[in-house]
Amino acid sequence: MKRLFSLLLIPGLLFFTNANAQHSKLKIEKEPSWITVNKINYDDDKLDGEAEGGYLDLVLDKQVLLKTGERYYKRAKKILSEAGVQNGSEVSVNFDPTYEQLIFNSVRIIRDGKSINKLRLSDFKVVDQEKELDRHLYDGSLTAYLVLQDVRKGDIIEYSYTKQGFN
Repeated sequence: MKRLFSLLLIPGLLFFTNANAQHSKLKIEKEPSWITVNKINYDDDKLDGEAEGGYLDLVLDKQVLLKTGERYYKRAKKILSEAGVQNGSEVSVNFDPTYEQLIFNSVRIIRDGKSINKLRLSDFKVVDQEKELDRHLYDGSLTAYLVLQDVRKGDIIEYSYTKQGFN
């Protein structure tokens, strides 16, 4: 019985250790104080007809603070159809942990003017994305990946993150 318990316990500990190691590469902090906050009108629907894949990008913001090597990113997308729920309900950010720290500042769904916080570190998966394996090139980059649950047509998915460190 002890041996069976040990055999079951070891894989569980390995999974737990791996999950914690993955999340140690990510942090959650408030938005940096140095960014410029831009007001966005999420009620504007003039461009809804231009959407591809069932969602429309509303915000693609990048701000850089050179003296500290920080880059702030903000993205918002409006889900316009069931295809958009399928195609746009994830957050995916590439980073290289050898020189970058990835900090998530916010992940939220805006539904009917109300904000729903979806930022939980435990929901993220961190995976290797070695794109050049066939050429035997390894760059060590990772992807933090989050699949959002309960996304509906009409929702706005908004997220922001900061990368600290330059190569």
